[in-house]
Amino acid sequence: MENTLAKIKKLTDGRALWIILLLIIGSTCLFLLYSENLDQEVAIHLEDAMETFAKKEYEKALPKYQKIIKKYPKTRAGHTARYQAGQCYFRLGQYEDAIITLEKCSLYKSDLKSPERDGLIGHCYFQLKKYQQALIYYKKAAEGNTGSRPFYLLSMANTCQKLNNPQEEYACLEEICNQYPHFPEISSTKKRLQQLNYQLEKDKEDHQ
Repeated sequence: MENTLAKIKKLTDGRALWIILLLIIGSTCLFLLYSENLDQEVAIHLEDAMETFAKKEYEKALPKYQKIIKKYPKTRAGHTARYQAGQCYFRLGQYEDAIITLEKCSLYKSDLKSPERDGLIGHCYFQLKKYQQALIYYKKAAEGNTGSRPFYLLSMANTCQKLNNPQEEYACLEEICNQYPHFPEISSTKKRLQQLNYQLEKDKEDHQ
């Protein structure tokens, strides 16, 4: 578990705990989706693809999802497979392909994945160093999922740091500290907020 967490953290400057949450939520959503009245054939294909994905065999899982997309393009199963295909591309470091795939993913209003899809697109843009686009999608994700909001706020703060926007970075960190006291990274977030506040005050004094 420690080795897995260490590998994930390397993707986003050591602050990628939200990716773990994303996977948990995504897996739960998929269970809810294919446990409904899907025909037996597509349920079997989805289960097989998910088992392969769970083994982190993303190159093998991808064509399985693509087969479902091709056969059931406008169904709930097809859109679920497209979302998971985007996940595969992301894990393989093919961020442009992930974005294209995820943006084609039409989601049902009852699905919980819409914020996670927006968040994942944000992660892709972040990895591509297209920080302005990443921020747009992180904001969408934060607005659409109250439970995951502090994780996306932290992603927004990291992105604002890259964009040299300390004021918005501060606002994101401050909201986490004030509204989410049980956030897993609350200690480091508070420390970061204090350091940023000190820097902002110093800059203010220097310009007086």
